[in-house]
Parts: sequence; C-alpha cells; structure tokens
Amino acid sequence: MKVSGTSAVYELEIQISSPKKTKVICNCPYDMDVYYKHAVAAILQIVFSGFINRKDKTKQPELSKILPSVSQNDLVKFLLEKAGSDPRFYKELTIFFSQSDSKSRASYLEEVTKMYHSFLDEFDFIDYQTSFEFQKKMNRFLDQAKRLYPIKPKEALYLASACAEMALEASMNMDDTNHYTMDDLGCFRNDSKVSSKTSNTMR
Repeated sequence: MKVSGTSAVYELEIQISSPKKTKVICNCPYDMDVYYKHAVAAILQIVFSGFINRKDKTKQPELSKILPSVSQNDLVKFLLEKAGSDPRFYKELTIFFSQSDSKSRASYLEEVTKMYHSFLDEFDFIDYQTSFEFQKKMNRFLDQAKRLYPIKPKEALYLASACAEMALEASMNMDDTNHYTMDDLGCFRNDSKVSSKTSNTMR
C-alpha cells in the first residue's frame, strides 16, 4: 500500500499472521511499526473500506436444480457411500424410506411362502441338494429382520415369525440332513421371545 507523507510517498506493508499479531513495515524514516501515524492511517483506511469484512458471496447452485441432472446410479452410489461412513445418516435414510413401505405379517408370510414353494419339486419336497439354496434364501430374510429390528421392531417380529412358520412346514417336507430347520427353529424361538417382549412394551 502507498501512503502520502508530508514530504514523500512511502511504501507500506501490513503483515497479519493472526488476529492479534500484526506487523507493519514502511520505508518511512520514522517507522515505528503499528504505532506510527502512517500505519494507523493505512489500517483505518482498510477497516473503513470494509475490505477485511468482505466475504466471498459466490452463490452456491440450488440443490433443486442440481438433482434433476444427476443420474439415478450416481445418486444411489452417493447415498450408499455416505450411509456407509455415517451411521446416523444411515439410520435417518432407512427410517425415511421405510416409512412408506410398512408391511403386515400377512404380506411377509406370503413373500416367504412364495420363496418356499419355488424350491419344491414335483412331489412338493425339497431334496438335500436344494436345501442349501433354500437355507441361503431363508437366511436373507432373517438378516432383513435383524436390520429392521432397530427401526421397526414390530415388522421384524412379523418377518421372523413368518420365517419360523415356514421353517416348521419345510422341516416336514425336505431332506434336512444338514439339520438346518431344526437348528434354526431354536434360533427362531429365541428371537421370538425377544421380539415378543419388545412388542409388549410397545402396546
């Protein structure tokens, strides 16, 4: 910055390393850092001009105008990545999108029943080899119930009880050499006890 003295024009430099630490360098022969008149005049000029209080007012584009141009795949990818790194966001996202998709026990039972019937052969039986694939499908329903439990305990109970009912029926119509249905029926009973307590507290 240039300042005009009584006899010459001087070069003045203001160095601000922190809000409380300022240094002024001037080629004036009477340089006394921030305490002499040229420094005070320069600092007052900067303050009154509003330069140091000026903020970048670059307007951010509105989200409502950005989203329509974003592809569904990119949006889903972003949400999954964000939810994966932020547990609170994951919970909010799950609650928001699951509110409009509430299911009854009947609908869960119908879904599990259709899955079970898809594995039956012409004799309405699930053979040993097929039983492993049936086990995988059933475990997916159980995993879904576990994910539902923290946010929708009642629906988790509906799904778990539907799985328990279907596992009991499957145990009478499949080769259970791998003991899948017998082992998991015990698991279902334990889950049902916990879920029943939750259901009672909700009433």
